[in-house]
Amino acid sequence: MIRLTRFAGAGVAGVLALSLAACTDQSDKPSTLSDEPSSSQATTSAAESSSAASSSEEQAVIAQYKGYYNAIYTLATPTEVEVRAAFDIYATKPVVDNWVEVFKSLAAAGKRPAGEIHFGPLEVVVKGAQATTKECRDSSSELVVSTTDGTTLTRGGPGTLIDGRLTKESGSWLVVKAVATESAC
Repeated sequence: MIRLTRFAGAGVAGVLALSLAACTDQSDKPSTLSDEPSSSQATTSAAESSSAASSSEEQAVIAQYKGYYNAIYTLATPTEVEVRAAFDIYATKPVVDNWVEVFKSLAAAGKRPAGEIHFGPLEVVVKGAQATTKECRDSSSELVVSTTDGTTLTRGGPGTLIDGRLTKESGSWLVVKAVATESAC
């Protein structure tokens, strides 16, 4: 089920991430992150190479997370094939399937994402093949606009908290869940 009712009052990051949360069995409230510090903040042991590996994994998670959100704005009025191509490298199949439905619903309503992302501070915790992210972003430049005349229909706002979860499959980090809460940070 897609949460289209949230399109009216939420910013793009919040709207689109909340619609993504609908494809999981979990609630649409932000997921709780691990209270363990990321490996870049953790005390290092004698093995410097393990610290470098963790840092490398964190960088890979960040690259996928940012690529995932940037994919939203590469699509104006996409076909299903274009949506799948844009998200397949960044997200799991259920998430990609949900994006196909989100973009179909946006198109049917005469809407599309627009604007640009200004990423905020991003915290990453990697535990084996699972990672969590937490970002506080000003999403004021993230828009939903009319496809007929470009009029801004909704705009994000400052202090948007985005909690994400990624999993490592076949050597690549993929977004499993991303939930945005406006005015939460």
